Amino acid sequence: LKFGPSSDTDISLNHLRTHTMLSAIALCLVSLTLQTATAAKSCTAKSCTANDDTDTVVAIERKSMIQRRADVLAGVELKVHPDSAVAKTGRGEWIIYPEGGCGQEDLESLAKDMPTDTRAVAHGHPEKGGLCFFTMEGTHEGVRQKLAMHRWNGTPKVGTNRALYVDAEAAQESESLEEAGLPWGLDLIDQKSSTLHGKFEPMGNQKGKGVKVYVFDTGIRTSHREFEGRAVPELETFGPKLKKCFWKIKKKSWYVKDCAVDGHGHGTFCAAIIGGNSVGVAPDVKLHAVKVIDGPVGKVTSLHTALDWLLQQNLASSSTVFSLSLNLQHPDPNTPELLFLMYASMNGVTLVMAAGNSRKQTGWPRFAGNVGAIFVGATDKSDEIWAESNDGLAIDIYAPGVDITSSWIGSDIEKRTRSGTSAASPYVAGAAARLLSEAKDKGLTFTPANVKRALREQSPNVWPYIPGYWTGEKGKMVKGKYVPGNRKWISGKHKGNMFKRLFIGNAEGWMKYAQEAVEPEQQTGTDPLPYWHHSDTNRTMKLVLR
Repeated sequence: LKFGPSSDTDISLNHLRTHTMLSAIALCLVSLTLQTATAAKSCTAKSCTANDDTDTVVAIERKSMIQRRADVLAGVELKVHPDSAVAKTGRGEWIIYPEGGCGQEDLESLAKDMPTDTRAVAHGHPEKGGLCFFTMEGTHEGVRQKLAMHRWNGTPKVGTNRALYVDAEAAQESESLEEAGLPWGLDLIDQKSSTLHGKFEPMGNQKGKGVKVYVFDTGIRTSHREFEGRAVPELETFGPKLKKCFWKIKKKSWYVKDCAVDGHGHGTFCAAIIGGNSVGVAPDVKLHAVKVIDGPVGKVTSLHTALDWLLQQNLASSSTVFSLSLNLQHPDPNTPELLFLMYASMNGVTLVMAAGNSRKQTGWPRFAGNVGAIFVGATDKSDEIWAESNDGLAIDIYAPGVDITSSWIGSDIEKRTRSGTSAASPYVAGAAARLLSEAKDKGLTFTPANVKRALREQSPNVWPYIPGYWTGEKGKMVKGKYVPGNRKWISGKHKGNMFKRLFIGNAEGWMKYAQEAVEPEQQTGTDPLPYWHHSDTNRTMKLVLR
């Protein structure tokens, strides 16, 4: 749905939709333009003198402003996602993303003078290091009116609030209170071999100490025995208002009761794989519950609000990891969520994200280069890519994701076994925490790009393989001597594409990537939300500000 373009003396109605509101706006612009042209007579904005009528000069300036607004609105597309309330009922939340710079005054002015039957919902805080967005509720007509009322520096992007999904729901579950033995995922990732050896002995002395991992999910059961007091509630954004779980006033600090509590189980499950005492990769890490979803489906604005608030807290550092085992349906290169996550990465946060369980080369990973995150696929016990996992060249690394046992919410000792890339992604988040902890202990620093490269380069290349076999008659013993048969060895063969599988055995090997210049080329600029251009051919990224 687009506004039609206009010229100096008239507006071409051929480019306008026949919708009543668009027609009304078009007629108003025609009237104002014709009146302005009549008042201008033979005088132009540059040729008018002090002796000319002041009203004529004002009319010409007004005409220019109307023209500029019409040109901007001509390029606005109102994107309606099929899983949005607007698509289902005609009314719902819309998210406006200003382009060409964004200040607090711009966002606050958008919240004023709302059209009839609309309301302002929320906005970002770019002046404090947060994000640039404005959310309103209304119909198509209401958002068009709001767009026409505001003076834009560039063409804004407008889309409906869309659904945010818990990543692993296609999993077979089994309940247990206590799991005997070591989870096979931990058993595998401390070695390059695909053969399990019954222990988890990664090299390095640090197990995540001094690193904070923010788990964007359904919350965390912080009292679970696996966490040993290292899991804390941080933030709730899935409801109508943001709810802070931790307060500090002068010398007093406290946690809010019943904040970021996990009522679903997914967040607790993922958090324990990252930093659980017996099932986790980094058992000394500090886990922060960021509840952005309260069940299998939520809203993407909850993710916006959480990112905006966290980036205001100066939490972004070389010792911070964001873990997201969440997904969108059919994101595109201009999906604002990708740009927001990229902004967090630019501020020093290591992002680890689940690739999705759609058996496709779709979802978040299609635009991995846009974000700078580590995208994780899932493997099974055979060290092969899980059949349900999204795959493709855009996925950075794979980790165990089938029949993974971790904590659950039924009690402080309950565990369950599940499958999905959301079980694989926490393994990599835990590995990133261990790497950053080792670096901090040695006085070294890692950028998010350094972390990704270190994890990938130290991990083995795995090529899916069909084992060889013998065919024919076996040999036999005749009078104490071995007589060979006619058996023939049929060589094994490779299938599929080679991939990287997580390995965290060589901590010293990680450290050689500290302080290396592997960041994408960056140009100077002031735009708070730059755009990434990604080439799948050479797997390079270049930052371009516009």
